[in-house]
Amino acid sequence: MVAVPEAWATWWRAQTLFCLIGFWFSWQWAAWSRGRARRALRKRGTASTSFCDGEDDAQNPGDDGARPGLRRRGRGEDERAKDAPKVSVVMPVKGVHPESLSNWRTQLRSAYRGDVEYIFVVESGDDPAVPLIRRLMNEAKEANIAIRAAGTSMTCSQKIHNMLAGVDACDARSTYVLFLDDDVRLHRNTIGSLVSSMEANSPEMFLSNGFPFDLPPTRGVNFPSYMTMAFHMVLLIAFSHPGEWTKNVWGGCMIVRRSSFANDEHGCRSKYERGGYSDDLILAALCDEFKRTVGAPADCVFPQHIEHTWHQWWNYMRRQLFVMDTYSTSHNKLVNHGMLLVLSYLSLAVTSGVAMCAFDLCAWAREIVTESGKTPGWEVCEWTPERCASAASFLAFAGAMHGARKMYAELAGMAALLGDEGVTESAGAIDWWRVGAAFWCCYACVPLMAVYTLTKPTVVWSGITYRKRRGLVMRMPTDDERRCMKIERMNRGFGLKVPELDAFALLGRLKSEASDYVLVDVRTEKERIVSVIKGSVTEEEYESGANAAYAGKKVVAYCTIGYRSGKYVEKLIERGVDAYNLRGSILAWTHAGGELEAPDGTPTRVVHTCGKAWALPRSDHTAVYFDNPAVARVKRMLGLAKRFGT
Repeated sequence: MVAVPEAWATWWRAQTLFCLIGFWFSWQWAAWSRGRARRALRKRGTASTSFCDGEDDAQNPGDDGARPGLRRRGRGEDERAKDAPKVSVVMPVKGVHPESLSNWRTQLRSAYRGDVEYIFVVESGDDPAVPLIRRLMNEAKEANIAIRAAGTSMTCSQKIHNMLAGVDACDARSTYVLFLDDDVRLHRNTIGSLVSSMEANSPEMFLSNGFPFDLPPTRGVNFPSYMTMAFHMVLLIAFSHPGEWTKNVWGGCMIVRRSSFANDEHGCRSKYERGGYSDDLILAALCDEFKRTVGAPADCVFPQHIEHTWHQWWNYMRRQLFVMDTYSTSHNKLVNHGMLLVLSYLSLAVTSGVAMCAFDLCAWAREIVTESGKTPGWEVCEWTPERCASAASFLAFAGAMHGARKMYAELAGMAALLGDEGVTESAGAIDWWRVGAAFWCCYACVPLMAVYTLTKPTVVWSGITYRKRRGLVMRMPTDDERRCMKIERMNRGFGLKVPELDAFALLGRLKSEASDYVLVDVRTEKERIVSVIKGSVTEEEYESGANAAYAGKKVVAYCTIGYRSGKYVEKLIERGVDAYNLRGSILAWTHAGGELEAPDGTPTRVVHTCGKAWALPRSDHTAVYFDNPAVARVKRMLGLAKRFGT
């Protein structure tokens, strides 16, 4: 009778072999499907739909070196009768990377014959991407481009918050909203293909999306980039259905009806707003729950150059697993946790099984070498079931990598037909021995990372920390954000009924209308010795010259946090002065990035806050404040008194 451990090992080897054969056939099937679509596109000679317009010279490269794409066939009477619906392209942006500008240019160079508006959505106006977007607006003056600042999100991911702000900013006449990441390099027919997919399958189809394939650097080892590529190779199978539909959603390029978000269809908007983290996984679960179709046009394929460090790979994988522990409904929870369980189990089964088979074959090879000449050859080379399973597993693994390589070749061929010729060389330079090693290493880490993710409720995405609780995600405020919220709570508690100006808004106005405003500091001299807002005057100076130099100007009063200045504004308004209270006063000014200066005019980052309870300036500023008289006396005796006589 076979011992239990031996039986378990045999079963585990068989399971590994079964999984690897599954990968082999899946990637071969994906390669066949991609090849079928590529051959059909080449035979047709065009990637155009009835929603694309104009002729394209495929020999003339664009500004960024990519060919614009295939020629377009002429439209018949039926096609001309079709009206192309208006599309709003919403691009949530945070920061920039080396290829951002070139990718945006491809997104603007669309052959879509309908109206298109482009809305770049940033968290705030000081995002590093804003100057680059303005440069793009100057380059493409004929395009309808706008920038929107969404503000900081606290109840969902910043990306989702930006996406919803973009939807709100869309033209009411837009039929569709296309969400694009800044790392997506479009071809000229992408918008037309996505709209055609939606129109042809309306109303069953809820959304249509494209899909990327990774290209690691051609120079250097960069093993983490290969591990990211290996992780995504499995997902490419789901986007390769010959019927051009899928169960998966990729948020980097997806088109949805604007009315779906406007009417909160199936709760899509409320699920986003209420603790939403993953834009694509939420919609995928929604489509699965309500039996809605997801489109995946074969020509909406995007080569994506990646270059990850080890830290970036770790953070990326953490985020990919983190989303599987987020959910908005019980159905969503069941699906996501099921995916995480299956992914972890199959990763463990395949990687541990491959390691076991490698150990078997190494032991067999060692036995052949050491026993050669001592034992009859037929006994040393005996093919036991374990050795057969191990050898078959390695053949299946090699076959799986061959299938993945064929799939990549077909994807690169499709991308080349669509205009990006350089992708063929990049795909041809991939080291598939390294891909095999990266595949094993990446998925060997998945079970451990899954356990770590389930036990650690936070993750960092684009420099923002998020915490999950009962499937919902909220942004963890930074120290400065906590200070701003405390300043705001204090201001609401004052109950003042006077006109107010936000510090950010005031900074913007002072840049263009400085001569129309006068800033009045109502604090005491002891506080002003530390610092004042640059260009401000004291209350005494204003009162003495109110009928002369400051006549007709708008008065903005400030103190430490806004109470004393609010009371002063009340008096000014009674006198008929056009006066405003600076909300949050000098503390809010520091958070807005306003300049402070010492009495001698030199810049400073020290601010007087009256007391410890109001020590809330921006973290790169120093707060000094009054002490209780008894405490101050003790400090002076001990030589611990603060500067500036406070």
